[in-house]
Order: sequence, then C-alpha cells, then structure tokens
Amino acid sequence: MTLEQISARVTQWSRNRDEEDLAETVRGLAEYLYLNLDRYRLEWKDEDKKCDFFSWLYPKFPSLIQKFDPAKASFSTYLYWNVRMSWKSFIRSAFSAQALHRVIEAEEKTRILCLDPDNRTNDYWVACTRDEESPYPPRALERGPYLSPKQRDIRARQILLLACKSSPFLNDSDIAKVSRATGFPEEMLRTKIDELRAACRAKDKTIRQSRERVNALYFRVQRCKYEMKYLESDSSRYADLRRECESCERRLIAARRLASRHLKAPSNRLLAKTLGIPRGTVDSTLASAKPTGYDNRL
Repeated sequence: MTLEQISARVTQWSRNRDEEDLAETVRGLAEYLYLNLDRYRLEWKDEDKKCDFFSWLYPKFPSLIQKFDPAKASFSTYLYWNVRMSWKSFIRSAFSAQALHRVIEAEEKTRILCLDPDNRTNDYWVACTRDEESPYPPRALERGPYLSPKQRDIRARQILLLACKSSPFLNDSDIAKVSRATGFPEEMLRTKIDELRAACRAKDKTIRQSRERVNALYFRVQRCKYEMKYLESDSSRYADLRRECESCERRLIAARRLASRHLKAPSNRLLAKTLGIPRGTVDSTLASAKPTGYDNRL
C-alpha cells in the first residue's frame, strides 16, 4: 500500500469513524512503515534497533490516525514528523532503561561484594556468621536462690513479653530457650507466638509496599543522576532530569520516614489481647525491661 492510498484511507476514516476501516488502515500503515522506515532518516546502527523501534511504535498507530486533522497538514507531513519525534522518544526511553539497568547492576555488584567473605576480615566474618547465644536469658534471669518468687515471676513475664514482641523473628530453638527460662510450657508459647504471627501478617503487605516504594524512588534518583552525567548542563533534557531528580529525592525522604514507622513487631494492645493480660501490665512490664535492652520503638 502506497502513502497516497494510506492518506486517502485516513481522510476517509476521519469522516465516517468506522472501526473496521481503522483496523484496515492500521494494517496498511504498519506495512508501509515497516518497508519504508529508511526514508525517515532515522539513525540506527543495526536491524535489531529498527525492529525494536517498530515494535515500540506499532501500538501507537491507532492513536496516531485518530489524532490526524486534515485541516492542519497533509498526512505525509504529519506522519513524517510523528515518526521523527517518536524516534527521539524511543531513544530517550531506551537510554533511560539502560541507565536504570546500569544503576541496578552496580547496586547488585556492591551487595554481592558485601556478602563475599574474601572481601571481609576474618574477625568480622566470624563475628557475622557465628551462632551466638540469644541475649536472653542472661544469668540474672535464671532461677536462683538470690531471686524471690515475685522477682522470678516478673523476670519470667518480661522474657515472655519480649519474646512475643519478637515473634516474627523467633525460630523453634528460640522458643525452647524462652520456655526453659520462664517455665511456661513450650507448646503454649508456640501457640501464642503463632497467633501473633498470624495477626501480624496483614502488616507484611504494607511493609513490603513501603519498601518497594522506597526502592523505586531510590533507583529513579540514581537513574536521573546517571543520565545527567552524559548530558550538557544547559540542555532541556538535563533540566527535566534535574527537576525529576529533586522531586524524587524529596519523595524518597518522605517515603523513608513513613517506612521507618512500619514495624513488623506486634503492638502492646495485640499482646494484651492474645495473652489475656491487661494492657497496663504489658506496658509497665516492657517499660521495666528497658534498662536490660528493650527498644521502645517496638
């Protein structure tokens, strides 16, 4: 199909707006452009780039035809400038995708190097990998003659609540240690901790979405900075990227602040409800455990 035939079809479609005519016109336009893209003086280095551009442009053909106004220009002129401008947009989006890929690749290399034992000192690697004893129960929490029954009950309750507060991170070995330190049946502890985990699963989605938002904004900032390195500082594209980078940096700060408030640990109210303990007792017991290392952010 020639350009003149396509132009006549487009003009006819602009009058009757028939869907079947639109589909036929799109097919004709696709055939013409695929065979004649070289006429538009687009700078590609290989046939693969040409095919990638055509695949990227093809879904836009219906919109291109629908937006054509015969009163403003001929279809050949309209098509010429649309193809040229689309090529620039395609190159820009391809470069942005490549920049993002390079940024992610660099981040992944850094992460792998941090995990590589050959890049750590022996002392640091041993400290990170050894199976240390849980910080509780310290010897002061063991049952001994120097603790009164009331003191032992208070210490046992502290350990229980701290363990429940850490329920998303405990394994079977930790639960067994808590049972030995407190005297509570291991099966009961396991049941309560499973209930807390189930109740906290709703938080997982929120935490994951918050983390994904932070990561997405972080990579957008890095991608903008990467692209800006290869552009003239007085170019319009550089100015657009700088504005995007500054906006994403502000949003990243806010997203990180919001993410820091999302905690995986169960709330004191949930502990009280699950364990059947008054809320005030939970608050006061955990508050009394602060000198021994309880983090009040939990």
